[in-house]
Amino acid sequence: MIISSQLSSYFFTIVLFCLLVIIARILCKELLLPAIHKQIQSIKKYWEDLKKKQTLLVSTKKRLNEKIKEQKHDLEKLNVKIQKWQDTTVSKIKEKQTEQENIATKVLMKKRIQSKNLQLTQINSKIFPTAIKKAREKLFAIYEEEKGKSLLHNSIENLNEE
Repeated sequence: MIISSQLSSYFFTIVLFCLLVIIARILCKELLLPAIHKQIQSIKKYWEDLKKKQTLLVSTKKRLNEKIKEQKHDLEKLNVKIQKWQDTTVSKIKEKQTEQENIATKVLMKKRIQSKNLQLTQINSKIFPTAIKKAREKLFAIYEEEKGKSLLHNSIENLNEE
């Protein structure tokens, strides 16, 4: 009986152990495995999201690098255009300055010529009447006779016509 009681005790222990294993298996299958599976799914989703974000960031970085290259190229083109415009503007300014200097030189030369002409006119206006008066007096002195007076008159008219 002791053997039978021990045997039954072992049997009962084994049955209890088996029941415990079955209950543990059912609990694991019903509660623990879905929780683990859910956790694994959330981790997979997190990693997939990270991969998508990484792909998006890499493509965005590539697009930005391309845009930067394009903008640098455009900037170089603009710098070349600005330099050409500046060179053209400087050239036009120099041409205008040269033209203004030439005009100023011509104006100065014309002023000098006009000044000389004015001086000659002033001299002529002062000298000619005096010279004509002196010439008349000399001619009157030379040609005081009647014949001389008519010659004198003709000579004076010829001078006045010139």
